[in-house]
Amino acid sequence: MRGLFWCVLVVSACLNAAFAKDYVCPDGKSSKAIILNTGDSYTYKPSPNTNYYNTMNCRVNYKAGTCTAAEVSCTNFNIKSNTACTRGDYLEITSNGAKKRFCSTTPPNNYAVSTTFSLRFFAGKRKNGPSFTCTIRCTSGSGVTTSSPPVTSK
Repeated sequence: MRGLFWCVLVVSACLNAAFAKDYVCPDGKSSKAIILNTGDSYTYKPSPNTNYYNTMNCRVNYKAGTCTAAEVSCTNFNIKSNTACTRGDYLEITSNGAKKRFCSTTPPNNYAVSTTFSLRFFAGKRKNGPSFTCTIRCTSGSGVTTSSPPVTSK
């Protein structure tokens, strides 16, 4: 009976990990695709630690499933960079082909994005800083359910 309990626990943990859509960047370069549906709200973090890593390039591509409008907000934002985001670390949001960088202590706050967009965090090798958390939230949806493709990461 104990063996069955542990087996169910392990399978449950694996399924949760496979279908979880919150994303914490690993050290180095990474990429992931996430489908955003009506009512979804996910987090994006550059690190599981107090500080983010040096030398990072972490991208998450979000694509609409049933979501027709979304927004991004970040908290505890203090990225090591100059205020123009031209030197140092930055968070870049690409939406409708336009790229917008956020850095220093100016985070995206209820930043409206298209139904297909990406978040990319870049950190150079010179400095690191405190980690932050972004929330990606579907603000409107069609209500039609679509299936999600498998999540991939590098």
